[in-house]
Parts: sequence; C-alpha cells; structure tokens
Amino acid sequence: MISARSARQRGMSLVELMIAMLLGLIVLLAVTQIFVGNRQTFAITEASSEVQESGRIALQLLSRAVRNADYWGCLENAAAADNILNVSTVPGDPYGFERGVTALRASETDENIQPGRAVLTLAGINSSRSASLSDEQTSSTSTFLQAADGVNFSNIFQAGEILVASNCEFADIFQADAVTAQRITIDQTSSFSPGVRTGSLRNSVSNYRNGRVLPLAGERYFVRQQSDGRSALMFQPLNTRGGNSGSFVNPQELVSGIEEMAIQLGIDSNGNGTIDRWEDLRDASAANAASHADDALGLRISLLVSSRTDQVMSAPMGFCFPAWGDCGDDGSDLRLADDRRLYRVYSSSIGIRNRLSD
Repeated sequence: MISARSARQRGMSLVELMIAMLLGLIVLLAVTQIFVGNRQTFAITEASSEVQESGRIALQLLSRAVRNADYWGCLENAAAADNILNVSTVPGDPYGFERGVTALRASETDENIQPGRAVLTLAGINSSRSASLSDEQTSSTSTFLQAADGVNFSNIFQAGEILVASNCEFADIFQADAVTAQRITIDQTSSFSPGVRTGSLRNSVSNYRNGRVLPLAGERYFVRQQSDGRSALMFQPLNTRGGNSGSFVNPQELVSGIEEMAIQLGIDSNGNGTIDRWEDLRDASAANAASHADDALGLRISLLVSSRTDQVMSAPMGFCFPAWGDCGDDGSDLRLADDRRLYRVYSSSIGIRNRLSD
C-alpha cells in the first residue's frame, strides 16, 4: 500500500513533460517569429530612410546646380560671349563655356565614366569675384585690359585663370597670360592650358570701357561605381585657375547609393520660351549632341537609389527606371534587381532659371 507521503513525492509523468515541452516550443516559436518580423521591419525601415535621404540630397544638389547654371550676369545669354579659348569641337568639351548647360551620354574615351552613362556639364560666371575696368581702354590690339582706378587685379585674379570681360553687350572668354595690379594680358604664345586661339580679344577693348572682368566656373555630374563596389553621384569641378588650369580635377563623391542617373531635356522647339516636349539625351559621338542642349529650358532627372545593406528584402525587387519610362505590364523599363537591396526611383523636373522667360 502506497503511503500518502510517497504519493506526494511522485514526479511529473511523461505525458505532462511532453505537454510542457510542446507549450514551451510554441511560445519560443511565437517569440522567434516576433523577433524576426521586428528585425525585418527595422531593416526595411532603416533602408527606406537611408534611400530616401540619399535620393532627397542628390536631387536637391542637382536641382540647385541646374537652376543656377548658365548665368552670364547682365549679358542676355551665353551666345553674346566670344570664346577665344583653344578648345576642341568635341561635344561636351569642358571649356565650351558658352554652352552653359550640356547633357549627353558619355563617350568611350572618358576614363572617369562608363560609356553611355548620362553626364551633366554646367558652366557660367562665378559672381563671387569681379573687378571694374577703366574707362580708358587704349590698347588698339586688344592684347590687355586696364583696371579702373583703385582696382588691383593681382589681388583678385591670377595668371592662367580663365576669365570673361563683359560690358553687358559684348563679352570675351579668355585666359589671362599675365596679371599685374593694373593689367590683364592675353597672349597666344602662353604656356598655360588650354591657352587662346588668338593673341587678342575678338571685341575691341574700347568696348569694355567701364565694363567688368569676372571668373568662370564649370563642373560636371555623373554616376560611377566606386572601389567598394557601390555606385555614387560624383561631382567633378573644372580647374579654371593658375598653372594647372586646363582639365577637370579628381572626381569627388557626393552621395553614395545612387545607382543610375537618367536625364531628359525640356526643349523649346518653337522659341516661345516654354517647354513643349521632352527628349532623351544624345550620344557624345553625335555631331549635334552638345548644340541640342542649347534649346533646353529645363531638365528632367531620374535617380535610381539603393540601400547600403543587401538581404533587406525577402526577394529581389522590381522597379521602373527611369520614372518617365515605359512602366506597363510588359514595359521595356520594368526591371528586376539582381540582389535583395531596397530600391527606389526619384525624379524631378528642374527649370534652368537663367534661360526661362520672365
């Protein structure tokens, strides 16, 4: 006969133990699923914030640059400026300042950019520095410009710098061979690059009485894959000062995670000052690629942005790029990612403020 004491000391039965283990596994599975779900949600939220910030910053930088491009002070437009720089006729040449805005597809010869990628080149007057010209421009050969009373050129400009002389009606783009307190000299035999094609200004210096001299600036934007395997929006300023003038400086990374950039030109085909159609970029090899941008009053820019972290999505994402592309069910611009990053497409239409009619 089993005593009451021994009955009280009896342990759990096998059935009770299995039920307890099953309940524990169910609870553990539920907790694990909640953890994995929260982790996935956090990863997507973090990636979405990163992508949104990258897209916003990139479009903001590009929008500001495009709006301020092609500025020529009191000149009506860049067509009024005579460019005597020794530049090539290749579309997109960095010293074709009178273009102001050039957007085209990169050529095979540009070592910085993958062929076929969109390249946006901007130029114009840098109004942060300027100097007044004398009302007694006496050089009959137009080989030098004289400073106004109280102006010291050497405190503002330097030899080899690319400048523009302007009186709001005439303008010459040139490279200074020598800069003294009172004179800026132009010399075809100068050793500076790119140099000038002629030893004198196209317009007589008498046209520049009481005019001004200002520096020029140029830059370009493109997307390139970096050494870490990620693509980024790159900024490459044009060197326009001193003995090293004559080429773009090393590209600088602006925003990481920008996989691709697509650009369309807003064309004013009938000259009424408004955009009446949007056109894709032309290849740099086309003879009219650069001049085609002369009719553009605005740009439409689309950016494909990716998250830094892979394995964010449960499956590769589908997206449509560029934003204005054929995005129907069988659209040619519908694409599937080859990884599990988060992708977003951002787009903006930007007016070239200095070309738009009042």
